[in-house]
Amino acid sequence: MTDLDRPPQLLLGTGILTWPAAERDLGRYGTVSLRPEADSFDLARFTLGDWDGMYVRLHATVTALRWPVMPTDPLLGVGPRAPEVGRTYPLGAGALFVLDRTEAPGYAVGTVPTGPVPRPTRWLDVQRLYDLHNHIVSLEAHRIADPPHSARVWSSPLDL
Repeated sequence: MTDLDRPPQLLLGTGILTWPAAERDLGRYGTVSLRPEADSFDLARFTLGDWDGMYVRLHATVTALRWPVMPTDPLLGVGPRAPEVGRTYPLGAGALFVLDRTEAPGYAVGTVPTGPVPRPTRWLDVQRLYDLHNHIVSLEAHRIADPPHSARVWSSPLDL
């Protein structure tokens, strides 16, 4: 299947937006996770198939509001702001990948930025992550036909 044969977007899932604690601890902010239910700490699993490594824009559409739980982070200069139900927010662009752990395969999805040397932190829009954290979203990857000409697409965060 070629890129042109694929649909222009891939629904990754719907749930409560969060991210692995390591993203904040490392300052990378490169992946997000979805909790399918409010009373559960289980995380949705992501399977990308032939979308793995494809150059995409990651979008989250707010389907329902909950309460913000992230405090303002003075070091990053961000804090939660109320998103709008029905609005789609871009989170970031780059090569799509799934973050795996032995005990929880495919538990987070993200994009690796492109460029001659990828940046080590803030792969996704941190302010948008804080705005959308703990709200119910529909998460989608939107295919971008061609990455920037000078970009190197990193197929895995392990390439770094």
